[in-house]
Amino acid sequence: MYEGYHLLGYYLYTAITNTTLFNYVQPEKAISSMSIPGPFGEIFINSNGQRIAGYDVLVVDKSLNSNNFIMPLGTISTDKKCPDQACLNFVLNSTSSFEPLKDVPLCGFHGEICDQTGVIIAIAVIMGVLLMFIIILTTIRKCCNGSKGRSISNPWVIPFQDVRFIDLTNTEGSQHMSIQSLQRNMEEKQRLQSLARTKHIATVDQVYVLADKYVMRDKLRYDKIDINLLYQMKSHLQHDNLNSFVGITIDKASHMYIIWNQCFRGSLHDHIFTKERQRGTATRFEGLFLRDILKGLEYIHASAIDFHGNLTLHNCMLDSHWIVKLSGFGVNRLLVKWKTSGQIFTEDHTPVIKSEELHYFDPAMKKIWKNYADRNERALITPQFGKKCDMYSFGVILHEIILKKKFVEQLFDSPREEDDSVLIDDENDAIASRFPLPIIIPEGIEMHNDLIKMLENCFGSVRPDIALARKIIDTVLKMSGSLVDLMIKNLTAYTQGLNETVKNRTAELEKEQEKGDQLLMELLPKSVANDLKNGIAVDPKVYENATILYSDIVGFTSLCSQSQPMEVVTLLSGMYQRFDLIISQQGGYKMETIGDAYCVAAGLPVVMEKDHVKSICMIALLQRDCLHHFEIPHRPGTFLNCRWGFNSGPVFAGVIGQKAPRYACFGEAVILASKMESSGVEDRIQMTLASQQLLEENFPQFVCSNRGGRTIEGIGRILTYWLEGVNAGEQVKVVEFQNDLNDELSRIMKKDGELLAAATALKPKDKMTLAKEKVIAERKNEEERLQRQQTLQEALEEHEEEIEMNEVLVDEDEGEGKPKEVDLTSIVSTQMEELEDEPAGRTIGHGRLDSQASTIPDN
Repeated sequence: MYEGYHLLGYYLYTAITNTTLFNYVQPEKAISSMSIPGPFGEIFINSNGQRIAGYDVLVVDKSLNSNNFIMPLGTISTDKKCPDQACLNFVLNSTSSFEPLKDVPLCGFHGEICDQTGVIIAIAVIMGVLLMFIIILTTIRKCCNGSKGRSISNPWVIPFQDVRFIDLTNTEGSQHMSIQSLQRNMEEKQRLQSLARTKHIATVDQVYVLADKYVMRDKLRYDKIDINLLYQMKSHLQHDNLNSFVGITIDKASHMYIIWNQCFRGSLHDHIFTKERQRGTATRFEGLFLRDILKGLEYIHASAIDFHGNLTLHNCMLDSHWIVKLSGFGVNRLLVKWKTSGQIFTEDHTPVIKSEELHYFDPAMKKIWKNYADRNERALITPQFGKKCDMYSFGVILHEIILKKKFVEQLFDSPREEDDSVLIDDENDAIASRFPLPIIIPEGIEMHNDLIKMLENCFGSVRPDIALARKIIDTVLKMSGSLVDLMIKNLTAYTQGLNETVKNRTAELEKEQEKGDQLLMELLPKSVANDLKNGIAVDPKVYENATILYSDIVGFTSLCSQSQPMEVVTLLSGMYQRFDLIISQQGGYKMETIGDAYCVAAGLPVVMEKDHVKSICMIALLQRDCLHHFEIPHRPGTFLNCRWGFNSGPVFAGVIGQKAPRYACFGEAVILASKMESSGVEDRIQMTLASQQLLEENFPQFVCSNRGGRTIEGIGRILTYWLEGVNAGEQVKVVEFQNDLNDELSRIMKKDGELLAAATALKPKDKMTLAKEKVIAERKNEEERLQRQQTLQEALEEHEEEIEMNEVLVDEDEGEGKPKEVDLTSIVSTQMEELEDEPAGRTIGHGRLDSQASTIPDN
């Protein structure tokens, strides 16, 4: 307020003293030009009449505690040298780190700048546009792809997961199969296993397909020509006489599969050259087959792929309506290229072009294939050249269909090493490429001259076109009647042939049934076998009067350790053949054979009141006499020694088991009969008191001798007897029976020898078979060596056990009443006396292999 009055007074005073500065209209201009001292400092007025007051600019700094946290930010001065006559000048201190505030806050004075609603809306719009783009793109891709995710541009690419392979080699046989059925089953299994190395049956989209299998060394490379060829094969080649090409698939194990539709009637090759299918193809269909082939070939020649390139009888498939469908077209062009570049080979390392199909291809085409790496050679495969090669292949097919004869002999491929796998086998190709002219017509076959001329032209330089070939086929092989009539005639012929087949198979089945029944009768008693066949349960039965005989070879373990397994089998087979003939004529029943142990029963299952003991006695005597004349086959001049033992008494018998059932008998009489054998002496027949009494009462012609009391383990001390033979009158009958037996054995051995010679007639074997036989022989020798080693070890252990037992054995016959004292001298002397009483026999060794029957528990 005071400065205001001071300013007014100063201005009035100056105007009075200096009239030039006085301006009544615009006094502010006069004042602004004046230097006006004031009581507190100079007063500055600008040209607008506004006072420019003095300022101090301070900043708050909390680190300046001594100055009340305030320090000057800079220096402010007033200057009149400016357009407004008074201006403020601010000079910032050089040591200040103050950063001035922005004119406008980051989000504005009211937060309007930080409002992101518009940005969010913009982002949402952009995202919506992108989502719509993705939806449209996905829709377009679905439209461009099939239902299984297959590209329309490459429809021949089949995802591997869409292929479901079928295992046709799993044809395991049952134990109830006949030998012939099992043999046919095994042959079919081997054929399918051989086929499965290169071909597989599978399903794609629930349709049966046939897949040719190849192994890839590297990723397959396609050029534009390959892709166009596959595209045409998949999408554009549709005809009644063409088999559909499904596509190509590759698994994770680097296998490639070329897939075609499967025709389950097989190929023309199967129906012409396979005996089992020849009846299904009537000769009247020759013209139809050839006409279908020409129709399909004509369509291919007019298509974008130009020619077939793989026309063989194996690729002429038959569908369910007997219509020929050409398969395999175009594939060889790709296989030859991939094999030449080393990209593929077959899994069994055979040539890619099978030798059995080499004769179908023009030699000129095969020559180009072999030199396919040369671009000049490759350029020779033109559409016109390919069509001529197709006519060459048609000539071969015509020759084989009309004459039903192979154009060349059957050729086979042998596996090679992976590095040696080839496209074509040169040796087989030299045979398959022989010049086919002149055509030789077998005797008894009439062939029209026009067909012969056309056949010759197919192999010549000027080959017929398809139109001319169709005219000749239609004219020469014209059928009488309609196709329906021909089908009826063919079905009639097939039915007649089928009836004949059923008749033959029924006869074979009946023959096999007879063999099975005969074998069953050998394994089980006839009455029991009939009951089992009829589904009648066979209950166990008690037989009050029966006699059981056991026999065992002396020294069999030692003999086995010194012989080959087949020699032991031959020995037992010869001995048991003689034993079987004896019991079959004496009314006995063979219960079982376990190794060298032989068990015979009489009185069951056919009940005998008294004759059962007579039958067993005759069987034992005849078996002993038979062994006196039976030489060991692999040891001339050496004979077998056996022990026999039998007992009479009640037993019970029944069928044991459901699979491979056996007829067995049990009881104390059976156990005692086994003990009679095990406690006997070689070449002697031991029996119990019960059997001796039956012989003495009913059959006095048998000569018996008393052995005395014997202590039998698990039974106690019993009285036993020796069966010595028969009296002089009955001996004559025994000799006559023995002569008849020898004659019967000679006849059987002669018949077996003839069968063995026929069965072992050698046929030429290939290298693979010889190699397999060599491996099998080496394995067999190794198994025999291990078996001999094991047998020897068992014999040593048994000998050691026998020595240990002899050291502690007490003969109760001599030392009764002194159980704790062991008199080895008396034991040895007693045994020597018993051996001196027995007649000397023909021994083959020491030791004994106990029979299974002798190990039955005493209880």
